[in-house]
Amino acid sequence: MRMNAEKALLNVGGDINMMRPYTLKKDNHAKTYVNFAGKPVEIGSVLPQYQNVTGLPIDSWKEIDKAVMGYQKGYKTAFNDVLNAGLTKDISMYSKLFSSQKLGSTGNATVDMDGVSNRDVDSPTFDNDTIPMYIVHKDFEISWRNKPLFGTDVYGKGSLGIEWDDTMMSEGIDKIEKKHENIIFNGYSQPYNSSYIYGYCNFTNRNQVDLTYDWTNSSTTAANIYDDVKEMWKDCFSENKQQYTDGILYVRPSAFVRFNEYVDDYYTKTLRDLVLELEGVEAVKVTDELPSDQDAVMVRMDSRSVRIIRGTPNIIPVMQYEDNSRMHKLSLLSIRNPQLRVDAEGYTSITHGNYSG
Repeated sequence: MRMNAEKALLNVGGDINMMRPYTLKKDNHAKTYVNFAGKPVEIGSVLPQYQNVTGLPIDSWKEIDKAVMGYQKGYKTAFNDVLNAGLTKDISMYSKLFSSQKLGSTGNATVDMDGVSNRDVDSPTFDNDTIPMYIVHKDFEISWRNKPLFGTDVYGKGSLGIEWDDTMMSEGIDKIEKKHENIIFNGYSQPYNSSYIYGYCNFTNRNQVDLTYDWTNSSTTAANIYDDVKEMWKDCFSENKQQYTDGILYVRPSAFVRFNEYVDDYYTKTLRDLVLELEGVEAVKVTDELPSDQDAVMVRMDSRSVRIIRGTPNIIPVMQYEDNSRMHKLSLLSIRNPQLRVDAEGYTSITHGNYSG
């Protein structure tokens, strides 16, 4: 996020609603308001430094929010798979680092009749697991001359402005969601305070499987691909002591088309059918964000393998502020980063298959 937007948020104590000025007609004059403590107040009375700021028409804000929130609901990515599974941890939007303690090894559970006799008490150890909390954002600028496009007058609705803004917001959400999808597979290489965000394909503790076949090669049969998938399945589940539930296989589009091919000469089952019969695998999904056509990922939707740390619960609907050049700044913000994990025994379901030739 640009520093002036960050400063603007700090000026209002992180209250996004105070960065959403809107214009209403009152006493035959257009006045700019913000929501403060749940009530509309004139912006100059609570933010003197912004007393000359003009807001969008309130109906435009309603249409913007409707477009932003509605568009997010239909998005389907590997990042959203984790969110939809409820694997989240909410923190302050001002936290630039998130640290959690990782539990060390523990003993087995015991069985007796009174819950006391055979007590085997652990003295667990903890390690810190830290990730940077980056902001993924998309920013727009509107000059003071173009601002009337949002409405036919300073407090009117204006169909032209709302239609244009709907497109701008949906494009912004596309860019943010695509970036999140890329990060969950590939991580983000820029460190902050010596901490990194890792993805499924570069997480240090992931299970790595050397695939035997090039899944996109025409000489590779569906049965060959199935043999490779079974090896990934073993690493994802049985060899890493995972429950046989909630598994998803992610492949690139060039490999995904092979999953509709029949495995046998009797045309009874496709490759997809057989993969979904593997205990615990519930979906085969396509993504453009794997590093190459030679990569595939299998992972369980389980908090001991992956979760999303959220400084914002979703993409924040646009906020508005102005700079000294009288450019109106519009920003979509998302503070949500993946944390890849291992359990107390050092196991994880995150399994990365790669064919190297």
